[in-house]
Amino acid sequence: MKRKLIDVARRAGVGHATVDRVLNERGGVRPETAKRVLDAARDLGFDRKLPTLYRQGLRFEVLLGRRQMPLCARLSDAIVRFGRPFKDIVAIERTFVDETRPELVAEAILKSRGNALVVYGQDHELIIDAIAEVTSAGKPVVTIVSDVPSAPRLSYVGIDHYKAGRCAAYNAGVSHAVLGRALAAHSLGPPPVLVGHDISPDAERMLQEGVMTLVIDQNPDLQVRKALLILASRFGLPGGVAESPVVPFTVLVRDSL
Repeated sequence: MKRKLIDVARRAGVGHATVDRVLNERGGVRPETAKRVLDAARDLGFDRKLPTLYRQGLRFEVLLGRRQMPLCARLSDAIVRFGRPFKDIVAIERTFVDETRPELVAEAILKSRGNALVVYGQDHELIIDAIAEVTSAGKPVVTIVSDVPSAPRLSYVGIDHYKAGRCAAYNAGVSHAVLGRALAAHSLGPPPVLVGHDISPDAERMLQEGVMTLVIDQNPDLQVRKALLILASRFGLPGGVAESPVVPFTVLVRDSL
C-alpha cells in the first residue's frame, strides 16, 4: 500500500502526506491538487474505492453584514434553505460582521477556516488585500450584494447596481424605519417620490400607505442560491452548476405586493 501511495504522489507531483490526506478525506488540500491526486490514483488502477472530491470535511463560510439588517436576515434565511442539498457533504457557516467597518470584514476573511468564502463587503483596499491573500492560498471567494471588482474573487453574484440606479436612484443605506420617521416629522409639501431598496416589513408598510413609491429588491434568495452552486461546481460537488452570476433586480410597487 505504501508503495502505491508513493507512486500516486510521484505521478501527481505532490508529497506522500498530501496523497494520504486526499484519499482518507482529511481535507486541507486545494481542490485542484486533490483532483490531480485522484486522477493519478485512477490512472494507476488504485484498487480501492476513491472518495468523491472533498466529500467530507469541506466548509463554506458566508460573511454577512450586521445581523439587524433586514437584507442580512433574508440572506441568512436563504443560506439555511439553499444549503440543505449540500448538508451531507459540506458545512455552511454564517458569520455576521459589521459591513461598514472594512477592517473587521478583512480580519474575518483572513481568519476564516473555511475552504471557500462568500463575502458581503465594501470595495475597500483592506478587503481587496484580504481576498487576494486567501485566494493566493487556494481559497475561492465569491462576493455577493456588493462587488469588490479589484480583488481576484472567483465571481460576483448580484444585481447590476448601475442599471438599478438608472431605473431609479434610491436611498443610500438609511433604514426604511428611519426614513418613515423623518418624513412623518416634517411637512414637505407635496408628497416626495421615495424609492427604497430591498423589501422588508417596514418597506411593505410604507408602500401600502403610499409613503414609499417603489422598492428595488436585490433578490437575495437568488444571490445565495447562485453563490452556493458556483462554489459547489468549483469543488466538483454533486449538484454543483456553473451558474450565471447575473441576478435580476425586481421593482415592487403597492399594487404588486
